Amino acid sequence: MPAYPDSVDDAYEYWQMHVKLITALQTAVEKGEGTLDKEATSHHDVFDAFRMSLQFGH
Repeated sequence: MPAYPDSVDDAYEYWQMHVKLITALQTAVEKGEGTLDKEATSHHDVFDAFRMSLQFGH
């Protein structure tokens, strides 16, 4: 699959790969001081991995 979708079918497949991340971003709840409330957040493990990739990926 290309990095960016070229057709509607590719766009749907691209979106399906990121459903858990989208859900995690929409349901994220902060406890305070930048900590994540893991009980209230769906797919908290995906969200943690995303945050770490942003923090250490540069």
